[in-house]
Amino acid sequence: MTKTAANTLAYSYVRMSSQQQIKGDSLRRQLDLSRRYAEKHGLELDESLRDIGISA
Repeated sequence: MTKTAANTLAYSYVRMSSQQQIKGDSLRRQLDLSRRYAEKHGLELDESLRDIGISA
């Protein structure tokens, strides 16, 4: 694992815009990728940014 400055914060922005994505596995996959990246780079991950809805 690569170390960065202590307590460096990374933000995970999860976005889904269709019913198919909402019903499927998109949320888990997006969070899994964010978590792996943060761990690899020694970052603290904020998972609070989510845009889950239906686009026009």
